[in-house]
Amino acid sequence: AAYANASVVVERAGTGEILAVANHRDDQFNAAFQGTVAPGSTMKMITAAMLIDKGLTSANGPAPCPD
Repeated sequence: AAYANASVVVERAGTGEILAVANHRDDQFNAAFQGTVAPGSTMKMITAAMLIDKGLTSANGPAPCPD
């Protein structure tokens, strides 16, 4: 399969309510909630904005990222 280890989480933007979760894995690992990977390119700006908004970094500061 082209996307053998894919996960998707759909949230309501205003509340963070989880609307749907899907994992496509053979090993039953819940990667959507337990996986740790760096955000994809399209998500980096959203992640950075959230870190700044929550006071966890500044516009020129570092951002934590899993190895």
